[in-house]
Amino acid sequence: MYVAYVDESGSYPQTRVLAVAGYAAPALEWARLEFAWKKMLRSWNLEAFHMVDCIHKVGEFAGWSQERSDAAIKEVVDLVVGYDVHGIGAAVLLRDYDAIVTGRARREIGEPWHLCLRHLVFEVSRRIDRLPRSEWVAVVCDLQQQFAAEASRMYERCRETPEWPQRNRLGTLTFASRAEEVGLQVADVLAYETFRHLDNTLYCNREIRRSIDRLVHERPYVGVYYDREALEPLVARWQGGQEPLVPHD
Repeated sequence: MYVAYVDESGSYPQTRVLAVAGYAAPALEWARLEFAWKKMLRSWNLEAFHMVDCIHKVGEFAGWSQERSDAAIKEVVDLVVGYDVHGIGAAVLLRDYDAIVTGRARREIGEPWHLCLRHLVFEVSRRIDRLPRSEWVAVVCDLQQQFAAEASRMYERCRETPEWPQRNRLGTLTFASRAEEVGLQVADVLAYETFRHLDNTLYCNREIRRSIDRLVHERPYVGVYYDREALEPLVARWQGGQEPLVPHD
């Protein structure tokens, strides 16, 4: 079995960017990474790793020094890039989404989170083609009650679309707690770094963070972000009653 873990960073509509990202890998590779991840958590005396909490030193990370926080993040990135996981990501500029995605397109696409998830499912679907035909994929998302029902509907539409790549090999879509699923903690790292990189690049003119540079260059990674230019043709097709095969075609 091939498993994709997906998490989000940013909070619609409070932030300027919403990012959804994660990793896909064979279940056996996830088991290997989970063993090492739990060992790392014990060494830092943590129940779970949450990137935002570590950076802002809250929750389990309250009272940590900057040096301790930086060291933990480096160890986390070292772990991720040391395993055969494939990064996938999508992000949306929220002001563009609100301005452009209206009417029928808004009803069809849903919230920005759904648009990003649809892209990730497509990328995972394409990757399955490189695996033995006996393999199928399971998608696990961080628990988001407000998005779950629409996400399940969207996922079923993907599986029912004849042109969707490897649609018969799309298995379950489930929601779980980041605290309980190591794979979601791993996805959280890439989701946060994707969010922070795009926000920094577009709005803050800051240098590329070392962590995101390693995550996207030391492991396979494919990502996209939706601004006005990317959203307009997508919306035009949905408004015209045509469902694009993928969000950005």
